Amino acid sequence: MVAVIKASHALSRILRYNEEKISSGAARFLGEGNCPFEGASAGLMPKLNYLEGMATLNARIRHPGVHISLNFPPEEQSLSDSRLLEIARTYMQEVGFATQPWLAYRHMDAGHPHLHIVSLKVRPDGSRIDMHNIGRNQSETARKAIEKSFGLIPAEKHARTLAYKPEPLQAGRLQYGKAPTKKAIANVLQFVLEKYRFCSLPELNALLGLYNIKADRGKVTSRTFLAGGLLYRALDAVGNPLGVPIKASDFHFKPSLARLEVLFTANKPYQDKSRPHLRTVIDSTILKSTPGSVQKLQELLKAKGVDMVLRQNAGGQLYGLTFIDHTTHCVINGSSLGKPYSAKGLSERISGHQREDAHGHQPSVRERPQHPGARDAADTVHKPATNENLINELLSPTAASEYTAAGFNAKRKKKRKGRG
Repeated sequence: MVAVIKASHALSRILRYNEEKISSGAARFLGEGNCPFEGASAGLMPKLNYLEGMATLNARIRHPGVHISLNFPPEEQSLSDSRLLEIARTYMQEVGFATQPWLAYRHMDAGHPHLHIVSLKVRPDGSRIDMHNIGRNQSETARKAIEKSFGLIPAEKHARTLAYKPEPLQAGRLQYGKAPTKKAIANVLQFVLEKYRFCSLPELNALLGLYNIKADRGKVTSRTFLAGGLLYRALDAVGNPLGVPIKASDFHFKPSLARLEVLFTANKPYQDKSRPHLRTVIDSTILKSTPGSVQKLQELLKAKGVDMVLRQNAGGQLYGLTFIDHTTHCVINGSSLGKPYSAKGLSERISGHQREDAHGHQPSVRERPQHPGARDAADTVHKPATNENLINELLSPTAASEYTAAGFNAKRKKKRKGRG
């Protein structure tokens, strides 16, 4: 079993996400704990009003919502709803949420069985539950105890635990006309805003482009741009807009430009931490695989969990790169990684590796580019030593050595005359 715990500032978003899954037939309600209502028959608003009412008991907590997902390997497909609900109840008790209200949902939108739990970190008396290192400490202890008591497959026995690592949303490429556009865009946005870290609108659009969506401010002279608004558009396979754009204010979770700019600032520390990992992946791929082109490097990086989005002009010329690291969940522009990772830098590095010989040796001194002075010196070394050449070298002013003994450079002290 793999457990992931996330704190959220928007209770409505995580609760709506699970309730909408039920409406689409991709989830079932399992049960609730410490709630004054019957969760199966209560609608969205009674649940939301109760949780938000409890959250107001401590207005200082900026992220009162708790979104937990418990994930099981594909071999555990036989787990029943009642069994999953019992596991959820035991888990909440073990991690210190025994008296907290919680709602459990079983999702059927992935290849492995998993459930989602919505709860609060605000206690009934207004105090806060400390969630620092809860995943490493309480959750890990609870996981091992549950695996043993319920006879589950231990996570340690899976060499590829990440094969069933949870995703807050199984977002896929938007296919215009096959599903309601607004709902499809909302699903992708909720997933992206919750999961990934980006620090600019172009970086966000590089990620949204994987799902055939674009966040558009409009033309500089447009009313939307001047008012600081934002539109979301569906795209076709080649990036052309489709249908009518949807305003950010039309979504219930309000993915507006103002909110995105807050996220841009909050995401910067995460980007700083993930840059070394991304540089290492790119460098090792170039050194080990020797890609013959940027497009080949794109394929190799994708196999390692990194999408490299190419930005090209109308003529097909590459002018920018954006890397999407699905391991650290960070979206980083190539130039912000450093000059060697920009579009021009990577192109030069790849072409440099192409000049290596079949045995992987670096180009010889003669093959390497040199500055003019070095080239002239190399040519001088290989010239035949004739009398004429020696005379020319001796008479040439450039042949004189620039070395001067320290004693000749020292200033002579003036001899002071005596008074007598």
